[in-house]
Amino acid sequence: FSNQELDSYVQEQLLINPVIETAGEKPADEFDLPDPECVTDTYRGEYRREEKQQYPYEQHAANDVTLVEHLMFQLQFAPLCDAQRRTGRYIIESLDDNGYLTQSRRELAEGTGTEPDEIEKVLEVIHTFDPAGVGAENLSECLLIQLASQGRLTELKQRAISDFLEDVASNRLAVIAKKLGTDTEQIQKIADEIRTLDPKPGRAFASQDET
Repeated sequence: FSNQELDSYVQEQLLINPVIETAGEKPADEFDLPDPECVTDTYRGEYRREEKQQYPYEQHAANDVTLVEHLMFQLQFAPLCDAQRRTGRYIIESLDDNGYLTQSRRELAEGTGTEPDEIEKVLEVIHTFDPAGVGAENLSECLLIQLASQGRLTELKQRAISDFLEDVASNRLAVIAKKLGTDTEQIQKIADEIRTLDPKPGRAFASQDET
């Protein structure tokens, strides 16, 4: 290593290995070059390069957060009463790793002993949480939630997603345009916008099983 490379390497090791600490300041030209296979700490043994983590600590820590934990944190500050918050916890715990509901709204109402309209009220709040699209019952609803959260949902986009999503996926744009009474160019723009959305909003988080 050059002096600059060595300094960067030491700083990196200090971040990713909690048992390493600096033994004191030295002029840059007095640093001894480390053995190519390991970095030795005077007090606590050695840290071998082959054991080095492949990701920075901050990224590792972020990836350890599950979707449920991330949503539960947001639930604490949601404008809900205690009963609705309990319903919210039940709903969040029913999500799969991609962020989708594993129970229908009717099943959620039965499971929580609440009325269907209460489930809908709580779901509307959860639909405002990050990541956008969580709490959806299916792909169409997930995409609509994302567009609505970005303020980009129009009646035409809603109809295209709700009624013609399979046609969009199969690129049958002329068919959709004819049925919606618009031109193919407009449908192409909607199709392109749909492709920028995330069909699995919960996948960026650690899975419950892995945790």
